[in-house]
Amino acid sequence: MLGIVLAHLGVVVLSARLPQASPLAAAAYRWLPEEWAVVALALGAGILAACGPRGALRRSTLPPHLRIADMQIRQAIAIVVTLAWGGAALALNTSIPGSGLPSATDFSTTMLPERAGVVSWKTLAQVEPVKKEGKMVPEFSREILALDRADVKLQGFMIPLDLGDKQRHFLISAVPPHCQFCLPAGPDALVEVEAKTAVNYTFDPIVVTGRFAVVRNDPSGVLYRMTGAGRID
Repeated sequence: MLGIVLAHLGVVVLSARLPQASPLAAAAYRWLPEEWAVVALALGAGILAACGPRGALRRSTLPPHLRIADMQIRQAIAIVVTLAWGGAALALNTSIPGSGLPSATDFSTTMLPERAGVVSWKTLAQVEPVKKEGKMVPEFSREILALDRADVKLQGFMIPLDLGDKQRHFLISAVPPHCQFCLPAGPDALVEVEAKTAVNYTFDPIVVTGRFAVVRNDPSGVLYRMTGAGRID
């Protein structure tokens, strides 16, 4: 029970300190019915054990000094229960819409306003998986296919792939990374970048320009790649 409460409280603290965290992190605000059930059962069992008939009978047979200790323990349990329910109330976020959290592409518009001459992430999101010859393959819109082998500009957040502060091989994402072990978005919101000269790593959004390529059968799952890239902002 405490593990569930502490996990949600940890997300509350993380979101307060990192307001631009990926919307995926905000999903932990929402309590699942199974979590509520575990907390309720644990609290109910503790209250019955402490205040039920068997608990009262056990306390009546204790020496006076042990009764005092028992009362102090039960007071400590009551404090923990109160804090647990208070933490549950803090972690519950009713502002999440019933339709669910926004996609990475939609969420990126709150941090990356559309810019003239810069390819929109909404454009790159126009891809759907379809089944062809017994396997799933990406089907790109005409707008995306028109960008293939063209020199374009992209804006986004760096995800380093090289060691060190200077990066020649990195990903650019529609949303900022929030975990060093996972990607912040799906393949339609990521572009693999191979730069001509090393780019200094930064947490701030950047604009890069280079030759854009639509990738159809990359084994790593990459859909878009930019080569000969350079940072211009």
